[in-house]
Amino acid sequence: MSLPLFEDLLDKVENEINIDDLSNDDKSILLDNIHQMDTEGHELIYVIVKLYETNYGEGVGANIIPYNGRSQKAGIKFDINKFPIKLRVMLSIFTKLHIEKMSRDEELNEQRGEIINQFT
Repeated sequence: MSLPLFEDLLDKVENEINIDDLSNDDKSILLDNIHQMDTEGHELIYVIVKLYETNYGEGVGANIIPYNGRSQKAGIKFDINKFPIKLRVMLSIFTKLHIEKMSRDEELNEQRGEIINQFT
């Protein structure tokens, strides 16, 4: 199974000659971004993690929740330190892009509301 988003993120990471791990500050930003994300973002994070594990992980897709994630009432909880470096970098890129998308969507919704209010 392939997903264009996954392939794009993987291409961005694989085009780098030396991939450095995220700094502690970058990991904090990643976690903050994850907490700010909507349901769509959380679902896409799971898909990215699962696809990475299926394609590159040990045990190749053997676990429903990869990388020792745990199912909780609020959703799935992962320890990002258990992710491979490439996956962490991919998620960092994705979360930044998705937060930007959420911001643009919010602005568009506000503009739509203003336009609708002008005509009512």
